[in-house]
Amino acid sequence: MKEESHGRNQIVGEVSYLEHIGQDFIKSATLLLEENNKQGGSGTYFSTINLLASQALELLPKSLIAVDICLKKNNESLEEICRAIDKKLACLGHDLDDIFEEVLELKIVLGIIKIERINSKTMNNKDIIDEFCFSIKNDSGNEEMIRIKNLEAARYGLFAKNRDIGGNSSDDMKNIVYFLNKLSKETGNIRAKMINEFDKNNKT
Repeated sequence: MKEESHGRNQIVGEVSYLEHIGQDFIKSATLLLEENNKQGGSGTYFSTINLLASQALELLPKSLIAVDICLKKNNESLEEICRAIDKKLACLGHDLDDIFEEVLELKIVLGIIKIERINSKTMNNKDIIDEFCFSIKNDSGNEEMIRIKNLEAARYGLFAKNRDIGGNSSDDMKNIVYFLNKLSKETGNIRAKMINEFDKNNKT
């Protein structure tokens, strides 16, 4: 195998692994919710599910952004492709509202109407909370709210820069995990579509 070909395969593998991590987070969140239900909805695993959800909702859209960069910069050097991916993902940070603006097709198929960050700053210090509120159109066509903790809040709680002690109900968790599994499915569909369209337009 030529060195250039090997390098490109490595980049593809690294991007695929990014998606794999996000997908694995979703599988873990799903299993934990099932275990929680077996325990009568005790809420034992809610903090862990929040953490997994925050990370999955960051990584899967970012994996599509990385795929897009790989395809658009296919004829550029490996160094330039890696540099572009690193720069773009770093600029987006953990801000889910900004991340989803970069993957509008994913935002549409998930039925996302609006993403709004809620914390002590936006609420004028009335609440000790830091989360992203996803207003979505559900499968029944009705609007509902999915509350996703900001990553730092999910990790550090009251020791986060924007303090958080907001809780979730069993219904919140059920809705979050359902939404995550939809994210998992649609991310795979969009990635496959992107690659198929690229292959179709670049036949030799």
